Amino acid sequence: PMDSPGIEVRPLITLGGHHEVNQVFLTDVRVPQANRVGEENDGWTVAKYLLEFERGGSFYTGRINVNLMRLRKLARDNDVLDDPAFRKRLAELEVEAQAVSVSELRMLSSLTTGQNPGASASIIKLRGSEATQKATEMTMEAAGLYARNFNGDAFSHDLKQRVIAAIKADLGQVDLVVYSLASPRRIHPVTGTVHKSVLKPIGASYTNKTVDTDKGLVSDITIEPANEAEIADTTAVMGGEDWEMWINALDEAGLIAPGATSVAYSYIGPEVTWPIYKNGTIGIAKNDLERASRKINAILKVNGYGRAFISVNKALVTQASSAIPVVPLYISILYKIMKARGLHEGCIEQI
Repeated sequence: PMDSPGIEVRPLITLGGHHEVNQVFLTDVRVPQANRVGEENDGWTVAKYLLEFERGGSFYTGRINVNLMRLRKLARDNDVLDDPAFRKRLAELEVEAQAVSVSELRMLSSLTTGQNPGASASIIKLRGSEATQKATEMTMEAAGLYARNFNGDAFSHDLKQRVIAAIKADLGQVDLVVYSLASPRRIHPVTGTVHKSVLKPIGASYTNKTVDTDKGLVSDITIEPANEAEIADTTAVMGGEDWEMWINALDEAGLIAPGATSVAYSYIGPEVTWPIYKNGTIGIAKNDLERASRKINAILKVNGYGRAFISVNKALVTQASSAIPVVPLYISILYKIMKARGLHEGCIEQI
């Protein structure tokens, strides 16, 4: 049961302010044998069965069709349909959308007869996501804008080279590089070492109040200090090395335009959160981000008097920040006061 001792559910609030998913933490949770699902040592088989239905709960036809309607209208209004190559890609996308629709209907038919979704649920999720992505890219193109999506490990050399190839082919050079990457782990592209970040204080344990925004409960929480390895790993994941790698790769390829700007984002917060944030493992990583900004700034200055800087932004509940003790409670109070005073801004307005 979800009310078993040791189970903690922390909601993840999206940038749009919606609560759709959660983080679930299991600390020394013991499950009675009577509550076991399936046979002993058969957990992965049960998990795969559940994943079939999790994947089968997403239906893309409606969203894709709406995107296609918007795309067709923009293409007509902007005379993009006069381009034979664009018409060909649009026709191919419509075929893909129809294939997703037929596959969804086939899966629904199977469910009505008591069958499991099977592997088709995962295939539909993959193809539906790809079709939605293509529709978005073509819509931007029809509107006279440029947008490209890349699936892969943003820390890897491979993805950097794929992006570089696209810039060379489509843009020539870039004059703004925004580095905004949040991840709990990083596979170092040179050493192959897997680094995992932690949210911990440094030097001493930290106790304060936090809030379970799902249950509306305020409680005390204590976090033990990080060791040297955890500090180094967090810096490797959330520091500035990868930002430097991106800029160096773009610079070596000759893709940074004269006078270009690069920016990364940070957060300081109130003093009550400093032991766990500004002065904790994340704060050390942010210091490394600032170090990287100075090195990148020197590179960009040589290249046509460009610049690099860190933008310090407002408090925001994200997948990362919702896991930080005190921060969800602080932000809940902060937002209430800001809204009452007419000072509240969304992400887009602030940036």
